[in-house]
Amino acid sequence: MTENLPGSVGPSASPLKRDDDPFATATELSEALNAHKTSSEQLTEAMLGRIGALDPQHGAFVILCAERALKLARERDKAHKSTGKRLSKLDGIPVAIKDLFDLQGYRTGSGSRAFPEHIAQSSAHAVQKLEAAGAIIIGKTHTVEFAFGGWGTNPILGTPHNPFDQITHRVPGGSSSGSAVAVAAGMVPLALGTDTGGSVRIPACLSGVLGMKTSLGLIGRSGVRVLSRSHDSIGPLARSVSDLTITLDIMKGLDPLDPYCASYQNRSVVAAHKPQNEMLRLAVINDDAMESVDPQIKEAFETVVVDLVAMGFQFELLSLPMSLEEISFHAGRIMSAESYAELREVVDDPRTNMAPEIRERILRGRSMMAADYLDVLDIKRRVIGEFLESFKSFDALIVPTSPILAPALLNVDENSTPLSTFGRFVNMLDLCGLSLPMGLSRESLPMGVQFIGRSKDDAKILALGAAFEAHRGGLFLPPPGLA
Repeated sequence: MTENLPGSVGPSASPLKRDDDPFATATELSEALNAHKTSSEQLTEAMLGRIGALDPQHGAFVILCAERALKLARERDKAHKSTGKRLSKLDGIPVAIKDLFDLQGYRTGSGSRAFPEHIAQSSAHAVQKLEAAGAIIIGKTHTVEFAFGGWGTNPILGTPHNPFDQITHRVPGGSSSGSAVAVAAGMVPLALGTDTGGSVRIPACLSGVLGMKTSLGLIGRSGVRVLSRSHDSIGPLARSVSDLTITLDIMKGLDPLDPYCASYQNRSVVAAHKPQNEMLRLAVINDDAMESVDPQIKEAFETVVVDLVAMGFQFELLSLPMSLEEISFHAGRIMSAESYAELREVVDDPRTNMAPEIRERILRGRSMMAADYLDVLDIKRRVIGEFLESFKSFDALIVPTSPILAPALLNVDENSTPLSTFGRFVNMLDLCGLSLPMGLSRESLPMGVQFIGRSKDDAKILALGAAFEAHRGGLFLPPPGLA
């Protein structure tokens, strides 16, 4: 069931008033609701109006839930008025979700035409958690087909436009492409994505927002179409670290239908955590891949290191147990094998209308013997153990998020994977990672830095990101021409 598609948001929508800030964070909007400076209905109408104005060009949304969202917004306003309380800091705040998440009564398309009849009978666990906290799902965002790609391209349903270039169609990064574009362009304050090998962090970087690849098990994945069950995690994209933290704190917790969540039961993962700068030791990755980083990105990254040193952090070089290129290769084998297990009925059917490059990536898993798959899992376990041993005296690792700036769509080579250079190893080594903006290039294109920590160190990494954000006086910069 689709209420409204982008460009037709319904009669209740109205454009933003001139004095409204479309780039306000969810935290700021929450404060405005508490102070009765706005209402949930007004926020929802304003965002629907902005989506209607901007999305025909930017292509972030695949489905809008306009009538449903406005109905829920009115219900939240009524509840706030009658009780004088809000369920959470996201109560009454519109949120977008990647079109891998089930939303009851709506189609889950996964960026593909392969599932035309799939109407969700219930919402994904993470969506249920958000809605129980009063958040309002305003729509579903575009994704790379089956979420298997880092460029953000989708020849089947269309590739969202990176909002930092209003003339040239540049890629937004993927696979959570639409979520990143929606947040960057000021259509919503935050959105959900998934990350298999950088699919939250890469679009966050290329589209100039913040994105968190959470520890596997932090957020339950039931009701989400997974690509690689041992690598996929759910993560938000937003315009402040505070917004990421609020969202994760709401969604964390046991999901009875996701066995990977068991390790987080009764554990406060995203909690108040103040890093003691003089006690934190940070590592800079020592790998040949750093030589291929765009000079502007390398310069911005070095400035980040200088800032962190000025804040009192200590740095050392750290080598991984094997090169990033080797780790990426083995991660790709796991992704192909597990994605084929999930999608074999679709990709084996030649009648399925899907992008040939996506079919090819998944079909690589068909030829992998069970013994080969077990061997690569053994490699993964060994590399994780060796990494944790060498990393034991460090608190976090920092690397650029992407080695390149967002290219024009016409220049993309689907057979190359430069955007996964600093992405896949985080999933392969079972780590958590936060991508933060670190400035704009001379072409006004976003650049990003990752803060990476051990599994279950999400709170520490978020706190580190918050300290860096405070030191710089904020990190998000609105796209030129869209403010």
